[in-house]
Amino acid sequence: MKRYKKLLDQQGMTIIELLVSLVILTILFTGAMQFFPQSFSYTRDNQSKTIGINVARNALHYMQGQSFLKIKKEIKDSKKVLSLYICERKENNETVKFYSYQDSKLPIPTDCKNIEINSLSYEVTMEENNDDKGTDTYKSSIIPITVTVKWKGKDSDVSTIVKGDIVSEDLHETN
Repeated sequence: MKRYKKLLDQQGMTIIELLVSLVILTILFTGAMQFFPQSFSYTRDNQSKTIGINVARNALHYMQGQSFLKIKKEIKDSKKVLSLYICERKENNETVKFYSYQDSKLPIPTDCKNIEINSLSYEVTMEENNDDKGTDTYKSSIIPITVTVKWKGKDSDVSTIVKGDIVSEDLHETN
C-alpha cells in the first residue's frame, strides 16, 4: 500500500520518460513528413498536365475561329504540321499579344515564342487527324485536327493531345 501511495504522490515526469516520449514523437513526425514532398511533386505534375490540356483546348478553339478555307489549304491540302505561338507587337505605345501559327518546319518568328505559363514553355503543334471518320458528304466540310502540346517535366518530356474538328462555315446553322 505504501508503494501505491508513493506512486500517487509523485508529480511530473522524469527526464527518461520525457526523452522516450520525444523519441517516439520524432519517429512519428519523420514518417509523416515523407508524404509532403511526394504530394507536392504530384500536385505540381498534375498542375502542368492541366495547363497543357487547357493550352491544347485553347489552340483548338483558336483554330476553329480561323477561316476554314485557309486552314484547309494549310493543313488538309498541304499536309503541313503547324505550330502555334504567342506573339507581341507595339501598337499605339501599347504591347499587343496575339496568336500566330505557321509551318512547324520554319524557325520561330523573332517577335513570337512558345506559350509560357508559370515559367514552363508549352510547344503547340497542330495537324490533320487521319482517323478516317465521317461520310464523304461531310469530309469536304470538316477537318479533323489533333493538337499536341509538349513541355519539359521534372524528369522527362511530357505531352498531351486534344482532338477536335474545324467545321466549314457552310455547315453552321444560321437563324
